[in-house]
Amino acid sequence: MADSWLKPSVPTDCSEGIQSGEGFSAPGGPKSIIYWEQRATHNIEQIVLKILASVAAGHAPILTMVRRHLNEKPKISLVNFDKVNSRKNFTVLVHLMARTYTLLLNNQFTTKRDVYYENVSLFGNQARFDKALANLTCILEV
Repeated sequence: MADSWLKPSVPTDCSEGIQSGEGFSAPGGPKSIIYWEQRATHNIEQIVLKILASVAAGHAPILTMVRRHLNEKPKISLVNFDKVNSRKNFTVLVHLMARTYTLLLNNQFTTKRDVYYENVSLFGNQARFDKALANLTCILEV
């Protein structure tokens, strides 16, 4: 039971937003930044393992996210590498996961602006980049 605080105490979907630790608790109070860093790192590792398992089995990898908007039922979205219209989004999301993972492992920080300008040709425009970041938070459940 010592590690039970690592499990989320709210549904793991991308909801409207959590206000200052609302819905989450850890021994001694709200979860710290270290908790969220560990959670994101763990989730990225699990997603990469699933992608590799799909490819090894001869299947196209798929990213799944649950999105919830105010007063609407949750919506499950799939980003399927096998679908031509999803391939670019899949590539952008995997790139952002890799960049996030590197930052977390090296205990480094950056800005959205810096990440966007590191690879403008991949992201296309700021709106597409912002949407990809929002989708990544849903996929990583952070």
